[in-house]
This record gives sequence, structure tokens and C-alpha cells, in this order.
Amino acid sequence: MNPLANPEPEDSTAAEDRRLRALLRDHAPDYIADAGFTAGVLGRLPASRQVRNRRRLWLLGGAVVLGAAAAAALAGPGLVEQVSIAGCWLRDCWQRPVPYIGDMASLGSLVVGLAAAALGWQSYAREG
Repeated sequence: MNPLANPEPEDSTAAEDRRLRALLRDHAPDYIADAGFTAGVLGRLPASRQVRNRRRLWLLGGAVVLGAAAAAALAGPGLVEQVSIAGCWLRDCWQRPVPYIGDMASLGSLVVGLAAAALGWQSYAREG
């Protein structure tokens, strides 16, 4: 026996709820004048995550493009030679049975450095 049970039939409460919803919906004002308070609060809110992520992506992409353009402009013809040397080094690494430990350490430190830069960028973006 449950003393909290509603003694009224379920249909009467559902009908009352519908009647109250209709009454409130019909007589509710569309806008309550607040002297610009709502607009001021919304104007001070930070940008959404999508906007921040889109800005970060554009900033990072622009930095990569500008960096590549600056490297190509400053290196000139020497860049082609350096790229061909790097290509030969990569080809030699793939042809070796086991890459040298120094090469693996260099690549590993590059990956760790990039990961540290990404984590730093992420924490900077969260604070800003």
C-alpha cells in the first residue's frame, strides 16, 4: 500500500496538464523587455568551440603555408638539392634491414617535440 499514490485517475491529471500548457502558451508574452540585458550577456560570452576550433585550424594551416613559402623563398635552388638528399636518405633507411639507433632516436625526438608543441598549443588555446 503506497500512501503517496495519486487517488485521481490518470486521465484527469493528463487533461489538467494539457489545459495548463495551453493556457500558459496562449497567454505567455513573446519577449520580456530587459533593457538590453540579454543582448549584453550574449555579447560577452566566449566564442563557441566550433568557432575556436575553426580559427585554430585556419591559423595552423596559414602558418604551415607561410612557413613553407618562406623556406622555399629563402632556400631557392638549394631546396631542391636538400629535398633530393632527404629522399635518398629515406630510401636508404627503407632499404636497410634495421635502421640505426641514431636515426630512430632522431625521429623519436622529432615526434616527441611535435607532441609537446601540440599539447602546449592545446593548453594555450584553453586558457585564451
